[in-house]
Order: sequence, then C-alpha cells, then structure tokens
Amino acid sequence: MLVGFIHGVMNTDNVSIVGETIDYGPCAFMDEFRSNKVFSSIDQTGRYAWDQQPAVAYWNLTQFAQCLLPILHTRTENAKSMAEEQLEAFIPLFQNAFQEGLRQKFGLTKDDEASASLIEDGFNIMGASKADFTVFFDGLTRVAGGEADTLVTEIFEHAPGLVDWLTRWRDLKSDELDVTESMRQANPAVIPRNHRVAQAIDAAVNDHNYEPFRQLHRVLANPYQLNELDHEFRNPPEPQELVTQTFCGT
Repeated sequence: MLVGFIHGVMNTDNVSIVGETIDYGPCAFMDEFRSNKVFSSIDQTGRYAWDQQPAVAYWNLTQFAQCLLPILHTRTENAKSMAEEQLEAFIPLFQNAFQEGLRQKFGLTKDDEASASLIEDGFNIMGASKADFTVFFDGLTRVAGGEADTLVTEIFEHAPGLVDWLTRWRDLKSDELDVTESMRQANPAVIPRNHRVAQAIDAAVNDHNYEPFRQLHRVLANPYQLNELDHEFRNPPEPQELVTQTFCGT
C-alpha cells in the first residue's frame, strides 16, 4: 500500500494462514491517486480497493479464526474470546506500521497531530487533483534533497492549498540528512507501470521481441535510483496508455 499496490482480489483463498497475500493475477500499482482505486474487473463494489485492503485482511483472518474455533476450546464462548483477543491486535498493529511508513514517505519523524494532519491534507490534495502517486512522492523526495519545488508543483494543474501545504511540510520535515535518504528508500522513482507491463507482454507475445521486457526488468532491479538516461520510465501513462482494468488471467 505504501507504494500504491492494489492486490486486486484479496479474498480468503488469496491470503495465507500467516496473513501474507498471495496469487497476484489482477494486481496493479495505481497511477493517479484515488484512495478507493480499484483495478480488478470482478471487483464491482470496491471491496478490494486500495484503502479497503486492511479491513479485508482483518475479515479474511476472522474467517480463518472461525475455522479454528472447534480446536481452540471445547466451549464455543471460550473459543470465541480466545480468537477475538488475537484478532483485536491486528488493526492497531497494522495502522501503527502503516502510519510509520507514511511518515517515512513524507520525511516526518514525529508521531504527533501536526504530522498526521499534514499527511491527511497531502493525500486530500493529491486525490482532488488525481496526482500521480509515485511521481508525487519521488518529487517530494527530490525537493527534500535540495531540488526545486517545481518537481512537485508542476505535477498539479490546479491544486489550491499546495503552496501552503509545502510550507507546512518544510516546517515539519526533519532536516537530518538520513531522513532524506530514508525518504528515498520509501519512495521508488519507478514502479512496474501497468502500461509498461502491457507493452512488454504485447511485444513478446505478438512480435517475439523481448527487449521491452529486458529494459523494464533492468530498471526495476533498482527502483529507488533511476539513471537519468531511463527518465521516461518515471513518466506516468498518457491518457491513451492508461490501464483501467486488470484480469485474473493477467
């Protein structure tokens, strides 16, 4: 989720008994940010949207817990209490880890109300303008490293409050050098863009041309440091290149 990943169909048979997601057929990385972003063609209600994944993980683990009730305790009520005690730990653990990851992405070190508000407002600005998730955080990382604010501001055609938000961010961001490095380790410069993957597949299947795949593989081997000669891999898709749906056969 911290790099814009959407599983696609995160149902019970796609989560292992240790809580790890598996079977990534219709998965994708979001381009423009929308918290309710969905890709899978079979997800008609947004059940597995980007922002629903923690709740779905909890629901899946609850179904697994129900299967274990007969062997947890001979009395049903005792078994339920034992299962609920374990399940109740999931959401706080997840949210603590997720918020820590978000602070790293934004270059924040304090777990306080001001940081939480800045993060929320940042996502609201991104969502209202449908800014590219990866490009925004890559640009923010580069601005933290001393490059021009235009790396962020030029992402948005119209974003009221962005300049004020950047001022707040600069006031809250830690100036320690290792924070900028930490931001880079949290914010890839390049991701497996859906249209790039589609191009690689089409070239291989239709033309027996594996060069697009080899190029993509080479760039993704080190997604946090992009050679400027490969700058085009940083770019989001053009409107005609957008992949709006993914399928289990992908």
